[in-house]
Amino acid sequence: VNTGLGIVSSGLRHLDDLLGGGIPLGTTILTMNDSYSGFGQALSGYSCAESISHAQHTALLSFRVEDSFTFRSSLPFN
Repeated sequence: VNTGLGIVSSGLRHLDDLLGGGIPLGTTILTMNDSYSGFGQALSGYSCAESISHAQHTALLSFRVEDSFTFRSSLPFN
């Protein structure tokens, strides 16, 4: 589906397919990690890496400073 909006990949092909090709630019997404799986953190990492690789602004909010540093250092392009 081409809506004429710019999109960026979520980093997960199957999720992009469900979303009609990716996440529309300018969209705010909230992901939360649970204690049983790392899916939320993986999704956040892929999405941030994809956005940054396309020169899009990305914000990361975390309750603990240590978590944000750990997350940032785990991104694929570091």
